[in-house]
Amino acid sequence: MSAKGPKVDPAEAAKGLHAEQRAMLMYIYRNTVLGASNTPVGLPWQPSKWGMTSTPARKASCSRSLKRLEERGLVLRQNWRAGTRRSALEPHDRTTHVVLTEVGKAVSVKLSKERLANQRKTERNL
Repeated sequence: MSAKGPKVDPAEAAKGLHAEQRAMLMYIYRNTVLGASNTPVGLPWQPSKWGMTSTPARKASCSRSLKRLEERGLVLRQNWRAGTRRSALEPHDRTTHVVLTEVGKAVSVKLSKERLANQRKTERNL
């Protein structure tokens, strides 16, 4: 599925991502692009099953992080019943699914490479 959002430079979009936003983006990437946990509307939005929520405050934090990822042009929030959104500018109801944009995929690849490089660097220092 190709989700289009605002034109964003991947390097610029990756700057300043909070750790929770990075974790969410990587989880969505692993389970949509690399995994099989995908539906025609995207990955089901279930942060409690992702191990990301435990309290009402954490649930609110996850929702804000997802909204900010969409504002950066990295993901599109979807609603199963309302149909597929093609742009973050389209009206939005309750989020049931999440899909990566092309920029989101590029940022995820960049983050994956950075993480792998950091792991290799750590292993060499041991």
